[in-house]
Formats: sequence, C-alpha cells, structure tokens
Amino acid sequence: MNTEAPGVNSGDLTPGRADMPAGLDFVQDGNQRVALGFDSAVDQSAGTWQARALMKETIQRINLGAEFYTSEQCYIIELSNTPDDPDASIARARVAPGVTTRWHRLIGATERYVILEGSGRVEVGSSPPQDVSIGDVVVIPPSCRQRITNIGQGDLIFLAICTPRFRLQLYEDIENHPFPYGSNA
Repeated sequence: MNTEAPGVNSGDLTPGRADMPAGLDFVQDGNQRVALGFDSAVDQSAGTWQARALMKETIQRINLGAEFYTSEQCYIIELSNTPDDPDASIARARVAPGVTTRWHRLIGATERYVILEGSGRVEVGSSPPQDVSIGDVVVIPPSCRQRITNIGQGDLIFLAICTPRFRLQLYEDIENHPFPYGSNA
C-alpha cells in the first residue's frame, strides 16, 4: 500500500494518534492527516480531528464469494461499508430457513431492513412480532433490541442499511438479556 500523500515525504509523517476518528489509520503532516489507503485528509479544527473524505463515484459489484457467517446466525456480504462514506453502510444479509438471529442491538446507529427475498418474522423493541415479506422495510432505531426469524421455505435475504455506517464496536449481543432494565425495548 502506498502510504505517501502527494507532495509529502514519508520521512516527514508520524503515525496517527488515539484522538483520531475510529476506524481509520492516519499519518500526520503538520496539522493535516492523510488516511492510509484513501484519498482523504483530516484537519484539526476547534481542537478535534474531522475527516474530509474525498468520496469518489463508484459502482460496487456484489461478490457472492465474500459472504461470511456471523455469530448472529446469519450470512453477510458487506456491499458498501468504508470510512470514506461514514454516513451509511449497506450489507446483504441471508438467514437460512427456520433460523432465528440472536437478540442484538446497535448502539448509536439506525438500521433498516429492506426485504428482498423470502418471508420472516421480525421482533423490534417492544412491538409485537410482525411478519415481513418482499418489499417491506423495517426501521430499527439506535439501541433497539432486534432479531428476525426466517419463516419461509427458502432463504430470507434482505439489505441491512445502517446510518451512520456499521462498525463492529456498535454491535451488542443481548441474547441472554433481551429485556434491559426490566423493559421490552
């Protein structure tokens, strides 16, 4: 990976510090930091570091071979989840027939499920279980408990769209404690 920013000698760069935005690796050149592997810069203003990612237009093709199994009991393909697009992420989730994902929540992120194939039963917050099918959108506020069951004969496939983007540190498995503080939400 080329770690040199245009016009900056790598000998002049120092590693980023812990006060930088989570999820990015940086080098510093004076008051500017350059995100490694991305066309972006970070400036210090008002005592905090703010990323100025230079997002580029792109078409991201689905790679079915990139699918991985999670401890949540579903399969995921990250379609769009990069530090240069911090406002949102999109993943394709697949739940096998008869499987229920683990109770979990995302701290600080809203998640939306867009059902693409199959049928399921979603449980969100204190709402009663609801059946969902192709075209339905499930809106899950930040820190709201959630899980989904595939009630169909084939795979349940949906997009999981997170705002801001999904990062592992936002995920909390609450399978053993789905009702925090004595409530349903």
